[in-house]
Amino acid sequence: MRLITTIIILLNFFWSCNNEFEKESFTASAEKTVEYKGLKNRNKEKVLKAVTETGTKHFDLSVIPKNWIQLTEINKKLAIYNSCDAGNLLITISSNSKNQSLLLHGQQENYDFSILNSYGLKDTVFIEAKWKDSNERQNFKFIWTDKENGLANWITTFPSGSTSDNIFVTSGKKNNFTTVNQPCKECWGEDCEEIETETQFTDDPIASIRKIFDDYTKFQESTDSQDNQLLMRTSLNSLTHLTKPKDLEIIINVWLYYDPTDFPSRDLVYKVLKKSRPESIAAVQNRIENKIEWERDGSAPYSELGYLKEILEQQQ
Repeated sequence: MRLITTIIILLNFFWSCNNEFEKESFTASAEKTVEYKGLKNRNKEKVLKAVTETGTKHFDLSVIPKNWIQLTEINKKLAIYNSCDAGNLLITISSNSKNQSLLLHGQQENYDFSILNSYGLKDTVFIEAKWKDSNERQNFKFIWTDKENGLANWITTFPSGSTSDNIFVTSGKKNNFTTVNQPCKECWGEDCEEIETETQFTDDPIASIRKIFDDYTKFQESTDSQDNQLLMRTSLNSLTHLTKPKDLEIIINVWLYYDPTDFPSRDLVYKVLKKSRPESIAAVQNRIENKIEWERDGSAPYSELGYLKEILEQQQ
């Protein structure tokens, strides 16, 4: 009994603290998963028994809302803060008949993970995942902090050693919080004002987007001028409800192929597509069915259109 008690204490310490031991996971049963560190030479059967008795069990992620928005404390109050150069972190859980995925997006880079397992221990949900393009593991913790108001902690530590530990609100409760957009000048200086003024008096932002996109793809560049990036950003942000298939097609093509370094094309386009969700879903399906002659079903970025359609369909 003393050995088991000691092991339980060690395991509880692991879940509550960062530690420096090597991780090893194995399955106690189809419904029970044990994760522990530094116990390789101990009796695994006793470890399994001890952890099982603490109430660890499989957790059904379908009971967690699918879409989350990061909150930031501003003037001692939580708010949705959109920085002018990096956006704001979003989390989306998606699922189909075969698997579940977790996507970190809304900022300069998207991070896509396949969910391998999920289980609960007391008030914490542990999500075991791996990066979609490799076998490298990435684990997450989810903890409700105020379920009634849709607030929860999402925690993960990246391979670089940096830890993301932030409060998020469900998309269904986001209107309870003020949205703060960082002034463009704080990122881009006087150039921002010039571009915003130009876009403000542009009658057809789609024409601006099309011209920038056509020039970018014509010369097959991996970079674009700051002026073009600013005009692209402000033109996309100015769009509201799109209904014309041709307009949606160019926006989807921007999502696919306009990717200057550190420019958040996909997040900006996704915000536009969400505003016209039914039309956008139909437009994405039409784009899937009418691929360009050199595009291939199994090759990115064309192959990612199915995922875009899926997350639009799941959008609340």
